[in-house]
Amino acid sequence: MIAGGGMAVLALAPTVAVQDPVTMPPGLADAVREAVLEEPYRVSPGKDGSWQAANPAQGMSASFSPSGLEVSGVDEEGEPWMLGLRLEGWGRGSRLTRAAEGSCEASGRRMEIRREGLTEWYENGERGIEQGFEIDAAPGPPRSGEPLRLTLAWRTALPWRSSTASAMRGWRRWMEG
Repeated sequence: MIAGGGMAVLALAPTVAVQDPVTMPPGLADAVREAVLEEPYRVSPGKDGSWQAANPAQGMSASFSPSGLEVSGVDEEGEPWMLGLRLEGWGRGSRLTRAAEGSCEASGRRMEIRREGLTEWYENGERGIEQGFEIDAAPGPPRSGEPLRLTLAWRTALPWRSSTASAMRGWRRWMEG
């Protein structure tokens, strides 16, 4: 009772059960953590049939289409850059099958471009965008000394400086392996 004829208001708050992440059911804390960490790298539908992904850790963004990937960003001096990759063909030796456009399928931070006979995949994460290929079946019998070949076409728009030239030479040596 409140003196002076005032009114007493009793407010009842609903009880909310909040669990400490340590006591959450097994796997739930890990799933929540993974979802929060994955969100900035998620591949999502873009305009006109393309797919988009940001990569905040590397300061770049990616656009995926049925024919390949385009990555862009701004370098340390504020200059924009772009690198596009497209699978041209695959096979053994000089016997290459021309790669047709594929169909895109995204799941979380992963993009797959599925083509007849192979799947080209990209995984967007803190370290950058990783690319790989899964081949459904060997593209014909190997002849003596004929390795599996994947041919990629690339295009770029890079600010031209001596550091750019050096980086491109290193990248080319790495790609030629």
